[in-house]
Amino acid sequence: MASEREFFAGIYREHFEELGFMYERRLQWLDDPEMTLDDVAELEERMEAHLDGLVLGGTAAGEVCGAGMDGEDAGTLYAAAAVFCRAQQWDGVEGVLAYFNAFARLPDPIDADDVNRSRKAIADALAFHAPAGWRAQLVGALEHATPAVVPLLARCIGYRRFHQAGAALCKAAETPGVEAADVVWALGRVQHPAAVELLRQQVATGAPHVATPAAISALRSGDRYVMTLLKRRAATEDWPAIPLAIGGTLEELPALLALAEPSRATPQSMIALGVLGELAAAPRLLEALNTDESAQAAAIGLYLLTGAAVVEETAVPAEDAPQEVGEVEAEPQMRPRLSQRGEAWRGPLNNIHPIAAPTSAESRQAPASARHHCLQTLLAPLDARVSLAERLARQDATWARFECDRLRRHMAPGA
Repeated sequence: MASEREFFAGIYREHFEELGFMYERRLQWLDDPEMTLDDVAELEERMEAHLDGLVLGGTAAGEVCGAGMDGEDAGTLYAAAAVFCRAQQWDGVEGVLAYFNAFARLPDPIDADDVNRSRKAIADALAFHAPAGWRAQLVGALEHATPAVVPLLARCIGYRRFHQAGAALCKAAETPGVEAADVVWALGRVQHPAAVELLRQQVATGAPHVATPAAISALRSGDRYVMTLLKRRAATEDWPAIPLAIGGTLEELPALLALAEPSRATPQSMIALGVLGELAAAPRLLEALNTDESAQAAAIGLYLLTGAAVVEETAVPAEDAPQEVGEVEAEPQMRPRLSQRGEAWRGPLNNIHPIAAPTSAESRQAPASARHHCLQTLLAPLDARVSLAERLARQDATWARFECDRLRRHMAPGA
């Protein structure tokens, strides 16, 4: 019997290790421009097979998961939490949370990146796999969680849109020691009325990594006053570009153009002009194509603005390697990229039609059907496509809300 237990334990351990490894690979693929969302979906199907094998293993598999957790290996925490969720073992999830809390509170020199990766892994597992009937348990856990655990529970609750958690999230956002970025992001998903002032305060005075999700959450709730707060901060700071574009109209174009001036332009300010979708931003984007530092981001901005995939081939130098005497040098590879030639974008820009009742002769936008193409490909970074989806969702486009959630599903919560 002992040998039989050891045999099955070995199988469960292999399932566990493979599931954790594939989770890490999934995160890598999301940043790989040569991998599509279909590739990620296929990988997730393979992850499902390992997850099913562990769930069918019952108690013995659960013991393997509990023993295999390693705070410096985020994949192991994802695998353990996912198995306990699928097996509907709340005590197992509590064990994962307790393990992470102890790991996060270890004295220096603990690596903060390891803590963040592990927190994200557990949040992903809970968001994707927690049973719908666990709402009360998850909200209750949030109400009594330590500052280290609050952000990952907030991620799960926001992703699943557990509206009854609004009051608990508001309280958590003001708890000393809590990383508020995840909490204010979740507040935008659950739409709690009491969050309005809290979100405004974060937009007005919060650090950029907190103020950005707070602004988007406020816009989700229909609070237009945050646009005034964003423009105030944009006078001296660069980070408001994306939230200004997501919630903006032609009225916000001057502020975004100021952020995109050559003296202070950033990749985010270029992309923001594309997300806003106003044709009047095109001259600045075309000008930026002539600057090495801004050309790539400007091309992405034009892509988001027009919805047109204008692609060119570019030479990528072969990797440096020792050359033998007389050996022929490897030829550079040709790879596609969004065009960085201004003349290539003239046609798509001329095909943009006036929107209904434009506020000025220059107020023209690409139709949603064309810009939807940007959400379906990997020509623009995932974060840029999510920003565009948020923008289109603000225009009451049901498909855009679905597309935004679909992209977040593949990016993991809070991309």
